[in-house]
Amino acid sequence: ATLRSYGIKKPVLIFGTFSPDQIADIIHNNLEITVSSLIKAKQVEDVCKLLNTTCKVHIKVETGLNRVGIRASNAWELIEYVYKSSELVLN
Repeated sequence: ATLRSYGIKKPVLIFGTFSPDQIADIIHNNLEITVSSLIKAKQVEDVCKLLNTTCKVHIKVETGLNRVGIRASNAWELIEYVYKSSELVLN
């Protein structure tokens, strides 16, 4: 949010984790959110519905380092969910 207060208008991706109480601020500041689970995608979608808006999301698939991302075997379910959501914009 501080970047926006300094006039930064370029896209900013939140790559790390976030808590449900941070989602509204992330959306208000037009930041992109990384989702790596169906639970996180649903949380973001729920806040978007409450705010009557959309949010750009990035889906992170685990590539082998076991740090961040959904397992490849579960990725299609998450991709389909985000793709079908009218509140989540796959970026």
